[in-house]
Order: sequence, then structure tokens, then C-alpha cells
Amino acid sequence: TRTHARTRAQQASVCRLCGSMLAPVLEAPSATSKKRTLTCALCKTGKGIVRVCVPYVFRYLIAELLAMNIRLSLDVDAIS
Repeated sequence: TRTHARTRAQQASVCRLCGSMLAPVLEAPSATSKKRTLTCALCKTGKGIVRVCVPYVFRYLIAELLAMNIRLSLDVDAIS
């Protein structure tokens, strides 16, 4: 779309299980592994986390709607 082409695009993590773009968080490394992993704060799992490219203004809109207790759920398909 035109908005996507003209604004700063960002990569965002989205949980495919719950559809949230704001719930995936980067976990601290464990004692056995030095690697940090993405985990959904709502689902408590990292199985359905995918990366999508979205305009910055869309990410800002989702944060503003959440501040008004309006939760937006994204339906993301895996690319095969």
C-alpha cells in the first residue's frame, strides 16, 4: 500500500497464536544457554513468533489503541 511504501518500515515480532504484536518479549539468557529468545508474554511460549515488516505508524497505532484498552489481533500466515 501507499502508506507502507512511504513510511519507515520496521520489522516487528508477532505471535501467530494470539495475534499480538506487543506481547513478544526478548527473554534474558539462561544459565545453560547464552542465546536470548523471543517469547510471547500472553501465551508463555515462543513457538508461534514470526517477523513481519510493518510501517512505524501502524506499530504506534497499536500501542495507542492498547492504551485505550482496545486490543488489536493480527492474523498472520506463515510463508512457506
